[in-house]
Amino acid sequence: MQKSDWTFTEFTTCDVAYETASQLRNRLLRQPLGLDLFSEDRTAEALDRHFAAWSGEQIIACLVITPKSAARVKLRQMCVAEDYQGRGVGSFLVARTEQLLRADGIEEIELAARLEAQNFYQRLGYAIKGEPFMEVTIEHILMAKMLT
Repeated sequence: MQKSDWTFTEFTTCDVAYETASQLRNRLLRQPLGLDLFSEDRTAEALDRHFAAWSGEQIIACLVITPKSAARVKLRQMCVAEDYQGRGVGSFLVARTEQLLRADGIEEIELAARLEAQNFYQRLGYAIKGEPFMEVTIEHILMAKMLT
């Protein structure tokens, strides 16, 4: 399917989409590091916002937004299914998420990008905010973007 066939949704931890997105996050982000998302305490994710890009009935990308203050959030656990990487799905998902957050009065998004994803976020307007650091066994870098 092509970009024009992609859809975007927000869902909660009560929706079936949450478990499907969690499986994608686990497969792409945790298992390669020898970790298991399902062994972690995910109860706090009920307070987060969850977004996905779909192709038909399949979640092809997802991310989590964690509130930090009334005007600032943290983007976490962004991933794109293997067959859709490099096709603009990640940019589509981030842009649509930013659009909703901006409408909700969010002024800034921060994130801890894996070093391999740093260029992707820079292309989307995120700026580096510090030095690399270790998180979940690999190097990350703090980045942020003003939405106002």
